[in-house]
Amino acid sequence: MSCSTYSKSEIELLSNKEILKFQELFPKITKDVLGKVDFTNPPSFVKKHYAQLWVNNIPRGKKTRAEMLILSYKFFAHDLSEENIRLSHILGWIVEIFHSAALVGRGFKNKPAVPESCSCGKDVVDLSSVNDMTFLENAAFLLTKQYFAGKSYYMDLMGLFHDANLKTSLGHRMDLMTKTTDENYSSCLSLNFYEMVVNHKSYSSVYLPVALASVMGGIDSANNSLAIKKLTIKIGMYFQTQNDFLDAFACEESSGRTSNDIAKGKYTWPLVTAYEQGNDLHRKMLLENYGQSETFKMCVVTTIFQRLDIKNLYWSYEYKSRQKINADIENLPKEIPKPLFQLLMASFYARWP
Repeated sequence: MSCSTYSKSEIELLSNKEILKFQELFPKITKDVLGKVDFTNPPSFVKKHYAQLWVNNIPRGKKTRAEMLILSYKFFAHDLSEENIRLSHILGWIVEIFHSAALVGRGFKNKPAVPESCSCGKDVVDLSSVNDMTFLENAAFLLTKQYFAGKSYYMDLMGLFHDANLKTSLGHRMDLMTKTTDENYSSCLSLNFYEMVVNHKSYSSVYLPVALASVMGGIDSANNSLAIKKLTIKIGMYFQTQNDFLDAFACEESSGRTSNDIAKGKYTWPLVTAYEQGNDLHRKMLLENYGQSETFKMCVVTTIFQRLDIKNLYWSYEYKSRQKINADIENLPKEIPKPLFQLLMASFYARWP
């Protein structure tokens, strides 16, 4: 079975009933974390800061990672008791907190505002982001210990979180080097470097939720774990290149996406492919115009994309990637449920407008 076997109406990862059960746990984990803040008896404005940080970030978003984890656990588990399902929901919240920590640290999510009277400027905002990131990371570890410390797989869960933390940190560091103002920028414009960045940055997007679920579900063979890792990293790459393509080429009316990747100088598959495929003049023009918000300069970039036929190059790449992933799914060890990965691929494929 391939991803095209599913219709769009069949590929919701979780039912509305299960999503509601997942959401109903949020007040409980909020109390678990913020109660620890209250226990230290800090000043009221400190309590308010962390309460705002929590509410402004954790419950928002699509919760794709949590849904992947909960779905994966149902495929991996041998004992789908009510308590184990509840624990998978809690672990889903933990992986979302872990992801939010990374986004807050990079300044991509909602942080409590710095008071207008503060004259310390950008440095304080950056330091606040680092502190808030650390708080959320430790909240994830606190909850993991609270709910899983007595489980035989507890240390494996912690190992996966720490491994993901290292990998995504390396990915974000490499991503910072892809800014148009960085002295190494032109050296980063290759598909090899792009794949390295994405493999590290997306480590916690697909691999981590599935790996956590497999550990919780009792998949402990090194061979099976390696097969899951290799496959989910490829799926993560497929997901990211699809994101890049949709942001660059999808019609806003049909996709609901508004792109500013070119103006903001985002490091994307269309950019690195154009740089590799282009001649010296194309490369010079990309370096001079990419990452600029002026309409004329953005038009220069889109014209280069059109002349190099980046759209059709992507469709060829997408087809080959999807075929390879589908073949890898068919060749998985028998202990690993193929329908899980077919469903994940179907959910990504269905994002096409």
